[in-house]
Amino acid sequence: MTAFMIWNWWKSLLMRAKVPRPWTAPGLQRALALLKTGPVEALLVVKLDRLTRSVMDLGQLIETYFAPGKAALMSVSEQIDTRSAAGRLVLNILASVSQWERETIAERTRIDFTILQQFPLSLFRPTF
Repeated sequence: MTAFMIWNWWKSLLMRAKVPRPWTAPGLQRALALLKTGPVEALLVVKLDRLTRSVMDLGQLIETYFAPGKAALMSVSEQIDTRSAAGRLVLNILASVSQWERETIAERTRIDFTILQQFPLSLFRPTF
């Protein structure tokens, strides 16, 4: 039983790794289809950054599915509810900070790799 669950978890990670954009994931597509057809009034996510970290991607999702008068987007950990103006404001601020964080991490990683190329270190090898 445990091996099957681990395999399914690993397989789902591999499937997510091949997805070019977050909103093309199969589970999210089913949820968005339910939002379009009408029986569902809101999409509840645990954390906003699990949905997307790109401001542009989030903007497209909000414009298409979560604009005022459409379905609501709610986040548990950030306590965001797009049914109110304050919720939409907080959502946009957090999305901008999330994208800044992602870009900062990428910049630091590039700098670290550049330094490692200039000054190669023998990591995990004995020095004797």
